[in-house]
Amino acid sequence: MTENAFNAKGDAAEQLIAALCKDAFFEDFCFMNPYYAKGKELCDVLVVLGEVAIIWQIKNIKLKDGMFNASDVNKAIKQCRGARRKLLQLGTVDFTNTSGKTKTIDTTKIQEVFMIAAIEGGSPDFDRYFDDEKNGNGNVHIFFEGLTRFATKHLNTVSDFVQYLRRKEKLLAGNTNMILTSGEEDLLALYLQNKRTFGNLETTENVDMMMVDLEGEAEKLESESEEYADYAEKQLADHWSKGWDELIAKKRAGLTLDGEPAEGVHHDKFLQKMMQHNRFERRVLGKQFFDTAVMAANRPYSDWIVQRRMVPQNEHNVTYVFVFFGNSNTPREHRQSVLYSTAMVAKLLTPQNDMLIAIATELHMIENEEGYSLEWVMFDITADEFEEEYGDEARKYQSDLNIWKEHTVQHATAWEYPSDARKSRDSQPES
Repeated sequence: MTENAFNAKGDAAEQLIAALCKDAFFEDFCFMNPYYAKGKELCDVLVVLGEVAIIWQIKNIKLKDGMFNASDVNKAIKQCRGARRKLLQLGTVDFTNTSGKTKTIDTTKIQEVFMIAAIEGGSPDFDRYFDDEKNGNGNVHIFFEGLTRFATKHLNTVSDFVQYLRRKEKLLAGNTNMILTSGEEDLLALYLQNKRTFGNLETTENVDMMMVDLEGEAEKLESESEEYADYAEKQLADHWSKGWDELIAKKRAGLTLDGEPAEGVHHDKFLQKMMQHNRFERRVLGKQFFDTAVMAANRPYSDWIVQRRMVPQNEHNVTYVFVFFGNSNTPREHRQSVLYSTAMVAKLLTPQNDMLIAIATELHMIENEEGYSLEWVMFDITADEFEEEYGDEARKYQSDLNIWKEHTVQHATAWEYPSDARKSRDSQPES
């Protein structure tokens, strides 16, 4: 095979990884072949979301007698570590994302960098799936092609993806000589079935070498075999999260804040915050939004009767507000005014969170077959700063417009795996 043919295979592999990342993580913060200077390529694919970066270096392996050349894998590992060092030195840099838009990234804000050497071609090398940290330059995860596809399918948010990598690094820190007898996708299947843990593997201590036989686990997970019923049920429940994905997609394509261009800083803040939630959190938020929509649909039409819900997410330093009123013919200025005043009061009532994102749509959104429109408001300000600048205005809105002067606070517990909800219910003593 000629060198040009191998280059073509390499280009195809990069396109594939970029497409997988785009599908899994959305395309706004996924960058293919990012250049940090003229003629200077950082890596094959880079994902940056908030304080987390994922570096992908793709290598289409040239097999010799059906075997890998170890130097090819070592080269990909070395390239990953070189990209990490360079990334953290760049400061503010512009990259073009996979949709062709320029995004400004401040690399000084990146707190975690995960590195993946993605190996395309051939069969997995079962004892070569991780290269631990060298001289402070970070761990490199070695993904063979089966794992790449399996992981981006089942860990389809940045938060879920890096949570697995963190847990894997913690596991291997105490079991440096753990050898898999099959592909790592089987290890990932174990992790998913064991509710984001590695089960008994995490309690193993003082073992010189450990062989782990999990062959067939990934296939059983995807075939929804009976022993993986918990995971299949969880995936079914996750359909509510698609509502949150849809809101993200609407924000990407729709109206921007105060006329700011779609690539603007505030627009990206919206997206990054909404995208930082994992699949389970998106499920909870999506269901909260549509539960409120159902309540709104049961109310008579009015430009003024409003269905509101406030959903603090304190662990993410954000409060979400959902507002339903009017219809698509309601003047936009009126919708923005109502949303703004509601957001002001919500910010006043949730001082624990700096960021607030408020979303408004039609009262009878779920009954409108022609779709729905959205308005957005975002605050990103500390409680003290808000009080000084907006406190009196917010209290006036609350008093004059009777916004949440009397409100009900509800606390609820949600389980990612529905089987845990049943166990909790069954363990409650009878009244």
